Amino acid sequence: MCQPLTDAAPAAERLGDDFPDAVAFEGTVAKVRHHGRLVFVKLSDDRGAESDVVFDWRFFEHESSPRPFPSKSEIKAGDRLIGRLGLPSGPGAPPRARQLAAREPGSKLPTSSVSTRRTGVVASSGYAPCLRCGASQRRLKLSPPGPPCHSSRAIVGNDPDLDSPRLGGEEREMLVDETSGRRSGHKRSTESEVPSPTRARGDRSDGGITLEAIRSLLQEQTKSLMDSHQQDLMDLKTATFKELTGIKKDVRKHGDFIEQLRDNQEKIEDRLKCLEQRGPGSAATTTSEATRPNLMILGGWPQDTQKDILLAELDTSLQQLGLQGSFEDVFCTGPRRGFAMAFVAMQPSETGMQLKRRMITLAQQIQNAGIRAPSMDATRTLKATLGKSKQERLLSNHTGKTKRLILTISPTSLGAIETEYSAGNVWFHSKLVASASRLGPHDGCLPGKPDRSWLDVVMLFKLLKMPQEDIEKQWGDLHEQGATLQRGRPRTEFLSPRYSVSEDADMASGCVNSDVTAEELRTMCKLLPPTLLPVLLLGDFNTKLKWTDALDPQGDLRPTEDQWTVPTSRPRRTKVDSYKQIGGDHERISFVSAKLPSLDRIDQATLQVADLYRQAKRTKSEQDWKAAHKARRKAQEAWRDNRNERAAEGHWQSFRSLKTLGGNEWTVHFIEAAEEAKQDPKRWTVQHFRTLFQKTEPRDPPRWNKEVDTGNHFTLEDLRQALQKGKTNKAVGEDLVSFELIRALCEDAPTEKAFLEWMERLRCGEQLPQSWLRTVVTLLPKSDKPRGPKDLRPISVGASAAKVFGTMLLIRTRSYVRPAGPAQCAHNGRQTADYLHAALKTFSLDTEWRLGLSWCRIDIQKAFDTLARDRTLQLLRDNLPAEMFLEYRCWERLFHEGTAVLKTPWGDEEIAQERGIRQGSVESPFLFSIAIEMALKAATEHSEWPKTIPSAPDLPLAELLYMDDTLLWAANRDDMIKKYNILKSELAKWGLRVNPEKTSYYHSPHSTTPGNIVLDDQVIEPASHMTVFGIPLATPLKPTSLMDTAMSKASKKFYANKHIFMARSPLKGKLKTFQTIVGGSALWYCSAVSPSTQALSGMNTLQLELLAKTIGFRGKTEETWLDFRSRSLRGARHVLHSHHMDRWSTIWLRRFWDYKGHVARAMHRESPPASSLMDSVRTLEWWTERQRSGIRRPGHFYPYRTNEEKALNRAAGGTPWRLAATDTARWAQCKEAWVQAMDVAWASGRQLAIGQ
Repeated sequence: MCQPLTDAAPAAERLGDDFPDAVAFEGTVAKVRHHGRLVFVKLSDDRGAESDVVFDWRFFEHESSPRPFPSKSEIKAGDRLIGRLGLPSGPGAPPRARQLAAREPGSKLPTSSVSTRRTGVVASSGYAPCLRCGASQRRLKLSPPGPPCHSSRAIVGNDPDLDSPRLGGEEREMLVDETSGRRSGHKRSTESEVPSPTRARGDRSDGGITLEAIRSLLQEQTKSLMDSHQQDLMDLKTATFKELTGIKKDVRKHGDFIEQLRDNQEKIEDRLKCLEQRGPGSAATTTSEATRPNLMILGGWPQDTQKDILLAELDTSLQQLGLQGSFEDVFCTGPRRGFAMAFVAMQPSETGMQLKRRMITLAQQIQNAGIRAPSMDATRTLKATLGKSKQERLLSNHTGKTKRLILTISPTSLGAIETEYSAGNVWFHSKLVASASRLGPHDGCLPGKPDRSWLDVVMLFKLLKMPQEDIEKQWGDLHEQGATLQRGRPRTEFLSPRYSVSEDADMASGCVNSDVTAEELRTMCKLLPPTLLPVLLLGDFNTKLKWTDALDPQGDLRPTEDQWTVPTSRPRRTKVDSYKQIGGDHERISFVSAKLPSLDRIDQATLQVADLYRQAKRTKSEQDWKAAHKARRKAQEAWRDNRNERAAEGHWQSFRSLKTLGGNEWTVHFIEAAEEAKQDPKRWTVQHFRTLFQKTEPRDPPRWNKEVDTGNHFTLEDLRQALQKGKTNKAVGEDLVSFELIRALCEDAPTEKAFLEWMERLRCGEQLPQSWLRTVVTLLPKSDKPRGPKDLRPISVGASAAKVFGTMLLIRTRSYVRPAGPAQCAHNGRQTADYLHAALKTFSLDTEWRLGLSWCRIDIQKAFDTLARDRTLQLLRDNLPAEMFLEYRCWERLFHEGTAVLKTPWGDEEIAQERGIRQGSVESPFLFSIAIEMALKAATEHSEWPKTIPSAPDLPLAELLYMDDTLLWAANRDDMIKKYNILKSELAKWGLRVNPEKTSYYHSPHSTTPGNIVLDDQVIEPASHMTVFGIPLATPLKPTSLMDTAMSKASKKFYANKHIFMARSPLKGKLKTFQTIVGGSALWYCSAVSPSTQALSGMNTLQLELLAKTIGFRGKTEETWLDFRSRSLRGARHVLHSHHMDRWSTIWLRRFWDYKGHVARAMHRESPPASSLMDSVRTLEWWTERQRSGIRRPGHFYPYRTNEEKALNRAAGGTPWRLAATDTARWAQCKEAWVQAMDVAWASGRQLAIGQ
């Protein structure tokens, strides 16, 4: 090898003869490592470059070594080594070195005096042994000016001529593939020595493997492992956050339960404390209890006296008596009553007996005074009585029901009845027939509602001479508060929610005038028992009746017109139960007659199949059965083919019948999820929606704070407009009344007028039908595999009449509740294209000007089902004028708590629906869109809301809404977090919650704050694109790919209905169906997307491909695929042209032209939509002015927006297209010029004739 430090340079010069091709080296020892016979030396030259040299003392200790060499331990750091490296071939070289020099590079020596050790080091095909040590190594490129041999960046070959020891420690890092059993540098004796033809052995230009390559490989592996561990940690962190969120929710829920328990405990403690303060023997309760022994009833006013008048007159009367301080609270239970209730003020330490005595004294004092209020009748005075407990009322009701039962059967037996209401006892002809405090005489007595109450049916059977079964039925009807028994002569029935009574009333029959009928009805109404409950009069009259003045306390019955003398279309019936017969004038239902469909043909195949089956049943022959089955299969196939052909021809009813109906396949996945969660599917679902519909706080409906005005009555135009807006083929409610039935009934003028009068009565305050607040809730899965009740969407189905009434209210309300701004795109005059167009404009601006925007699409959890009703009513109250008072009250009644019949695959369940708006009702979309728009408006008016974007201060808005689909954009991530938090707090005021797990975030490549965003402790990674209505948008925006989503949807729609489009039917009908179904899917949002030549051509190509399959082109045997494609597309193009059908590119251009005119004209509205505002930002005129000022865009891009505006201007005749769009007639005339200028050519021109 090299010379020692002493006399190293001269000696190195003298080595030239023995070392031809040697390379000189010189350097200072920086580090020395000893490993057996090997010594690793790190040398550093004058310029600071480092290199490694390896010495092997086996050759220097040889007797034939040409130069002496110091011992291994004498080489130390700081010494300077000078020598030459090369291959010793002279006579003074060691024999081993001469043998290495004589062999071919990479070949084995025939013999070796040194034992071989397999160190696992990969051998090289090109060797360069050291001058003295002869250590075979692979020559590698080293960083200059280091020596080209024995560098640590090279891998020392495992030459079989060397006894290389197995390295350890740090030197082991220089070796690779140490544990391999067989190495490429070792050939067995049986293997051929012929070099590989694919590899040039001994190629010294081979780069080989360096230490830098190994380090780079290790760094890459380390980075990969770190990224993998980082991803695992991130997933673990996300899962942990999710689990912690669930735990927090559970803890919060349990905290609410604990708070409720604490509240209940505090109430119990307060009650006990109050009882202790009152002393022993006190039976009085606190003022917070439900049963109040200090309740007193004050009456004497006529029924339906207004509440304000009644309370004012009662206050005056109590002041006259000097008893105003004796009552702590005076109130009425409704807006119109004939009595008031009052709580007597209780004195400290007053026992229950003392309180009752004082109340009796007060009642006697009030009754003895004989005070008459101005609203009372001349024979009435102020009366007072003590309130009763629930048990006392039950005993009194039992006594009253028994008395009514006897009088119903025998009205003349009033004098033979004796009652004791306090004990529930009733005597009839001196016989005890009912009681609630004594034991029954025998086991055959019927039970009553109070405990231990009974009715002696056997004794009544003896006294009334009536069958016992009839008495039991009559008692059951009274017990259930239902219908009354009809017996003897026809009776007038008075029904109320609590009791019913029948009285004898002789009505005149035959031809009498309306005055006679009205007089008889007034006489009959006098038979009504005294009651404060609503009363329903059931009867069959030919005279229309109405109250002459419903607002007057003394209403009167009068006929609307003289109808009794009008001839009827059916014979009059006077027999009992004549209403059960069809054809008379007593029917309880109306019949709508129509012409029955005629039977124009009989399916002979069906008759043939039926005959074959009859024959098979008769003969019981196997052949006959096979023939029958075969005929049935053929008939079924023919029927299916016929149905497909009818659908392909454009028969929409047949097409709808072929649509795949959603089944209950999702229940399988739902049940699996329930089993994993250890839940019962039905109980899990019902409990989820019961909690969802349950109100979280007590309701406080806002009161009307404006003048009261009855407003305008409903008109026939209002009703007809509502019927016209209604949708057909929709599900019906529990009443099974469809919208089609109501529309058909209203085609009859009298029925339409009666229906309108009913709607008007409901508007004026008549109680809404209870069935309107009872809805059927159907569950629809949000995905194919729902994993819990949260993945189910509740759809409410209500009564059709309620939908008509709601539509009439909604038409009037819309005229006063106007949009609060341009953000909401779900209002009248706005559409989904506005939402998409505005979103596209933000991405195009970011592409052109590199604004660095960030977008966030917010998901609201269970939006419709959790909306606060009181806040919605407050919104209506603030926007409706005084003349809409009655309409507001109607909305208030429609928002009352209702009942939801939850339809699940495992059974039905009734749950209370106390909050939210019914998803599926006619008013829910409008009210919800207004509510969420007001929440967004309040958020934008917040002082901390980022008002502008610094990179684009001219942007008019930074938020979009389509119902609850919210899209925000901001200048950076911090502004987006601010917007999210402010909007979340405003939505919470409306009862709405944001779901951060489904919230998506995207930032521009030019954003100054890239990376993840944290919303509600939820780490959200930026997506590769922002999805808007299923369309992926990203920066840079590529207009040619915007229609890819529509093309994919069109292909799916075609292949889903492939059996229809490829059925054998007339081509004209198939083309119409194809254009409606597939074309509608392909072009549903094209009006908002700027057309480009590539996109237009792509749409036309897809149209021709699908149309070729519809026409039925098939490839020939000798035809190549390219020839078949050319022939089928040309044929489809010929069919389009011959049938005068527009290409999709033409339809796209026309729709885009119409929409751009709509956008330009909408800018002049009082409240322009978002599309118009965004379209007016940085227009062609604006850019032309800025160019004169020397402003340039920050980067290169294709100006498709600018080119689009230039093309629009050219099509508009050279005038600015926004100005031309204001004239609708001129804009329509310029449409064809736009299409001709922008549409792609029908063909390339290479086809010279159709036949080719």
